[in-house]
Amino acid sequence: MSTDLVQNRTPEEQELERKNVELASFEADLIQRELDLATLRADLAEFEARYLRQVGVLYAELDEIEARIAEALASRMPSDPGAREQAVRARAQADESSLTMRAIAEPKSKPTESHEKTISGVAKCIHPDLATNDADRTHRQILMAEANRAYEEGDG
Repeated sequence: MSTDLVQNRTPEEQELERKNVELASFEADLIQRELDLATLRADLAEFEARYLRQVGVLYAELDEIEARIAEALASRMPSDPGAREQAVRARAQADESSLTMRAIAEPKSKPTESHEKTISGVAKCIHPDLATNDADRTHRQILMAEANRAYEEGDG
């Protein structure tokens, strides 16, 4: 017969343990949702860049054509200040569109599944909800923000 003492926990201690398990589950879910959000933001940024490369080029061409038309009309009607003003506005729009198109960078590659798992693991390790004190929480918040920024910019 065993003589080990079995410590009976109070109902409050049992409830606290159950709540701690539930909290850990919620924290893990939060970490996954934050990673999913970062993934969606990266996907959106990739879509926006692809849109600008495909459709933005067409808008830039259209702006250039409209500027040339407005400039041609203004040169044919030199005494019409409205035509000159329209030509100046159209040229400014065409120049802005052209600059925007030149500033668009190549798309960043999408993270691999292995990369996603690594990022998720890092997030689970550094998440602020796992902090043991205020200083640790602050440090973890900085780390998490930096990790999210790097991931969204494709540096992760």
